Amino acid sequence: MDKCRQELHTFPCGGSSLSKVTDSVLANIRAESQIIGWVLIASIVLCNLALMCFARCHSPVSFHHLNFWQMYRKQESNLLESYSAQHAKELADRNVKSFFQQQPPDNMVTPPSKAWQNISSFYRFRPNEHFYSPMHEYVEHPDPRASIRSHGPCLDNPLVLGFVDQGVTGM
Repeated sequence: MDKCRQELHTFPCGGSSLSKVTDSVLANIRAESQIIGWVLIASIVLCNLALMCFARCHSPVSFHHLNFWQMYRKQESNLLESYSAQHAKELADRNVKSFFQQQPPDNMVTPPSKAWQNISSFYRFRPNEHFYSPMHEYVEHPDPRASIRSHGPCLDNPLVLGFVDQGVTGM
């Protein structure tokens, strides 16, 4: 017993004369840490699965409505990207022509900064309204002074609608 106490501080470094015991203890510790790691990963995955199932079962949006909403968001995102690229190209072309021809630029309408902020804001699902995105709500309420930002904390936004807030377009 005294020999064990004297060599205890050299155990982790392999300096102990009890090398067979050291190897088996270290192998045991490695195996236990692997088991603990896999149990932790499995428990996280199962908790996430349970939360997703719970959120989908208690969602105020039906399965088909959610699929439509996801398709709408994807189409809106694709069209916005396409129109933005086209408009940016036309604006850049106008500015370059104006620069080289030394003439005032033609009039071109671009949405104001406030409009971009409004369609880029957080969107919260509200069962009593029929909007699928901030842009949809902005277009339906054309008052440029009106804000479509959410009022107060979001208490009724189900987890199943996370794709709306994350900006994910490919489901």
